[in-house]
Amino acid sequence: MKDSLAYNFIIKDPLYKKIDISSISNSDIVDILFYQGSIDSFCPECNDLSIFTINHDFQKEQHMINLQMSISSPKNHKSSKLFEYSEIYTLEFHCSRNKLHHLNIIYKVEKQTISKIGQSPSLFELQRGEFKKYKFILGNSYNDLYNAVMFYSSHFGVASFAHLRRIVENYFLEKAYQKCKDLSDWDDRKYKESRFSEKLSLLKDELPETLVENQRLYSIISKGIHELNEDECLLYFSAVKECIFLSLDDIIEQNNRKKAKENIKSELSRIDNKINNK
Repeated sequence: MKDSLAYNFIIKDPLYKKIDISSISNSDIVDILFYQGSIDSFCPECNDLSIFTINHDFQKEQHMINLQMSISSPKNHKSSKLFEYSEIYTLEFHCSRNKLHHLNIIYKVEKQTISKIGQSPSLFELQRGEFKKYKFILGNSYNDLYNAVMFYSSHFGVASFAHLRRIVENYFLEKAYQKCKDLSDWDDRKYKESRFSEKLSLLKDELPETLVENQRLYSIISKGIHELNEDECLLYFSAVKECIFLSLDDIIEQNNRKKAKENIKSELSRIDNKINNK
């Protein structure tokens, strides 16, 4: 199921992410190790969005049934020695567009934890489809988005936050500042001496609505760079990234609406001239 613990572990969490078995339900354990749903994702080989479907395997399905029975038994509760010994689990999916295109996930169960130890295509390759649409509007800042996702997928949380902050500073704020600095009532000295939250207020008319409504974003990113550890940054990365994506979507929507208005104005003008010149 989309946005379930298992789904996010497969498609959103980086390699070497660990889940403490004692902290999740029996059904989540089975769902992670024997996921039966589909995955909506970018297919690098199709270079397009697709749906990946699980490859059914009788032996794995029997293993799933046996595990369900074992962890539901009072003698084999999930906190017992059932998950103490090392065991490898694999999930194999195929692309609905082309069955030769595969998505493979490898888990390791050991010492009461589940770890994602392998993935092909990589998380970065899968997530590239999410953000390639922003390349045109981001310009040079696209490299920071590219690097942020790459570092996250390689398990470098602090580095990924550093590149997200550069997008906020060098793209959103700088773009809005360039529009405002030549206004007759603009106080450049006041702006440059302001804190980030104050800068947002000064630039709010030229910033995406999502960014203005979520001013704590910058504070979270800055704390991630200076105060949080790698695992904490990795934990919070997806929420921060989604806020930036939504802010970029605001800009795309605004640009599309502006273009649509210009097109309809031009078309109505053409029709009006044609009618009046009959």
